[in-house]
This record gives sequence, structure tokens and C-alpha cells, in this order.
Amino acid sequence: MAETKVVRRNSSTGVGIIIAPILAIVLSLLFSEPGRAAGRAVDQPGAECLACHGDKSMSTTRGGKPVSLYVDGKKFATSVHGSFGCTGCHADLEGKDLPHDTPAPVKCGTCHTTEQEQHARSLHGKAVARGDPLAPRCVNCHGNHDIYPVKDARSSVAPLKVPFVCGQCHREGTPVSRNRPIPQDNILENYSESIHGEALLKKGLSVAPNCATCHTPHLILPHTDPASSINRRNIAATCTKCHTQIESVHRKIIRGELWEKQANILPACVDCHQPHKIRNVFYSQGMANADCMRCHGDEKLRRARDGQSMYVNIGEVSHSRHSKIACSQCHSEVNASRVRPCETITRGVDCTSCHDEIGKLYVTSIHGQLTGKNDPNAPTCKECHGTHGVLGKQDPQSSTFATNVPGLCGRCHREGQMAAVRYTGTQHEIITQLHGEHSRNSAEERPDGDGDLHQLPHRSPDSSPHRSGIER
Repeated sequence: MAETKVVRRNSSTGVGIIIAPILAIVLSLLFSEPGRAAGRAVDQPGAECLACHGDKSMSTTRGGKPVSLYVDGKKFATSVHGSFGCTGCHADLEGKDLPHDTPAPVKCGTCHTTEQEQHARSLHGKAVARGDPLAPRCVNCHGNHDIYPVKDARSSVAPLKVPFVCGQCHREGTPVSRNRPIPQDNILENYSESIHGEALLKKGLSVAPNCATCHTPHLILPHTDPASSINRRNIAATCTKCHTQIESVHRKIIRGELWEKQANILPACVDCHQPHKIRNVFYSQGMANADCMRCHGDEKLRRARDGQSMYVNIGEVSHSRHSKIACSQCHSEVNASRVRPCETITRGVDCTSCHDEIGKLYVTSIHGQLTGKNDPNAPTCKECHGTHGVLGKQDPQSSTFATNVPGLCGRCHREGQMAAVRYTGTQHEIITQLHGEHSRNSAEERPDGDGDLHQLPHRSPDSSPHRSGIER
């Protein structure tokens, strides 16, 4: 063993004699550390291993294909396993001579016992057990030398990345989608367009549900398995992890006929919300018509202040022009969170929300001007078109069908009626004498009903042939 001397200025000779031998022994021990001098693998944080694996050109051949053996030392050092050292996972290389033989597959279950047990029970784990070459293992989802915590944006299983991790196998065109019996198709595409997908991928809400939220990360089972998170009996529990109040507002979201199909048995979420699509018409409409009809389907229902009937004939609605429009789209002030949702309504239906152009014409007409003055005799949309049974003008049953228009206008303009009383001109019996024959002929000549003497019923009073006698 070589002796190392340390010379220190301003020190006594005795002190130097004592320090020098001790320092020599310490340095000798450091440089002759077992394993380092013998060229053996030791549990260092990558120092020995990266001497070779830190070379980007290092590779091998497996199954006739080149496989890179490069390990990014910086990424590994900052990963969750960075402090373990290589042999913390590659335990079979502990104490082996370098360079080593092909290491045994890493057994993640040595530390992650619960996750390993769940994976073994899952569809993925069973595929691994039967030797399916397409079966996903831990490394396929989590990576190997650059594994980060789930909440770390760098993690391959961070919330915003999960759909793409799963999509490696479950998007259209992959070997799995083409060669394995997957009951759903266009999974990734449908998810990306769903409410959940938009929240996660377009708005960046990491709390929005991803694949693992519903299917679980490791215990992925078929929906027919009673233990599956997406089994019919378990799906409500899965959804209520996020939709915590859904049980109390259930009936306001689900169609009435589904709700009442079986007494005391609630429908499963997927009866209305298709897996991976999760976009139902009721999201935009606010609530189901069935909720309204619980009260308004009663023929005896009347308004307290004046006794007016509040009954709605659902059959009439279903055959009207608005059959595909929900109650809450016209009665937009309803509040689905109330026991009686319509109690929040403060004003009538605004038809111009959809019929904007017609509304602008109406405002300039004598009818619209009278309405603007709050004249009690001014006709509004519903006086001519009806309410829940509105039909198109080409429908013979419609009040605005060409041959029905004289009778419609006659409700107000026939002699003795309120509009005729207001009229101060010289022409009388207008409906009977002037319009009757013209309208009967126009039904054949102009089935669309346009082109009568008033041009359009919503135009300004200046277009009327009776404008000189109109009382404004």
C-alpha cells in the first residue's frame, strides 16, 4: 500500500506524522472498494451502468429487430425510481460481472403488490398469462426509466395523456382493434367529442374523467363481470364519484318512460348516456319534457290567479312543428333544480329567439306596434299560430294555411269584432266580400300562402290596402 504524505505549512512535525498515515488508509479504502476494482455491478444510482447505457448508440437485436439500450441518465435521476439505483429493479444483476448477460424481466409486483394483483385479474393480465403478444404490460403504459408520479405533467399516465396511452391499442386501425374482439368502435374519437373528452382535451380540466376514471387503472374487467366498475350494477357508483348529487336530480335528466319502466328500479346511466359518447340532447335542453308533463299532463290543471287551463296535450305537441323542441327551450326560464321548475318563469315565450327575421317584421307592423303600446287587443304570435300545436302553413290543418287565413283574420276583423270596431274606413264586410273568393283560389295557385293582399301578415301597416282607415 503506497504511503501518502500530506504537507501542511505552519504545523508541527508531530501532527504531520500522525495525519499522513491515517489519510493514506482512508484513500486506499476508497479506491479499492469491492466490486469497483473487480468490475462488478453494484447498487449505485446508475454510475456504473450509465458508463455503457449512457451511450445513445448502444443497442442489441431482439426478434430480428434492433432495440436501443440507451438510458437517459438525467430523466432516470429525476424519476420516481432515481434513488433506487439500477439493481433496485434489475435485482438479478446484483453482484454480476460487467458486461452482464440479458437481464430478467423486471417484476414490478415486488414493490407494487396490489397493482400487480389487480392487473393479473384484469383483461390485460389474463392476456399476458396466456401469452398474447399484444397484451399490455406495466412498461407499455408507465414507461421504464422515466416513470413520474401520476400528478406530474411529465408522466405518461398524467390525466391529459391517459386517452392517448389507451389509444395506442384502442384507437381504430391498431393491431388490437383489428385482431381482438373489442365490443366498442371509434372509442378514442367518440371520447374526444364527448362532454368528458372536451373538458379534458379542449379545456384542459385534469379533473375531468379519462379512461382510468371509469375503467380503473389496473383492474380492467369486462362489463359482464360483477366486479367490474362498468358492470350495470356498479355503473352508478362509478359515475357518482364525480356526479355526487346525481341520485337526487336523476329524474330531471332521465326520460320519464325509462324512469318508470320498472317500479323501484332506477335505470343505469348507460341506458341514456352511451359509453364513450356521453352527450345527450337533454344536456342542452336543461330538463326532460316528462318532468313538465307530470303536472301539465293533467287536464284539470288550472292557473290559480285566473283559472286558465294549464293542460298541455302531449299528442298535439308531438305532431306539431316543434315536436323536436323541448319545453325548456321555449320556456327558457325553467329551473331544473326546483321541485316545481316552472315557478321561476317571469315572462312569456319569446318566439324571436328562433324566428328573428319574422320578429323584426312583426315589430314594424300595426299588430307589433299595438303590442309595443301594451294594447290588450293586439294579437301576438300565439293568437294566429297557436301554442303547443303549431303547424306549418302548408298543412291544411294549420290556421295559417291559405284557405284558413280568412277565418283566422276574421276572429278580429269580422264585423262586430274588436279590430273591425277600431276600423274607421269606409270598407266593411272585408273578410266576407273581399277576401273569401281570393283565398279559395289562392289555395290552388299559391299553396305557400304568400302573395295575398297584405303581402305578409307581419309587414308594416303602410302595405295594407286599408291603411287609410287603420286606427293606430
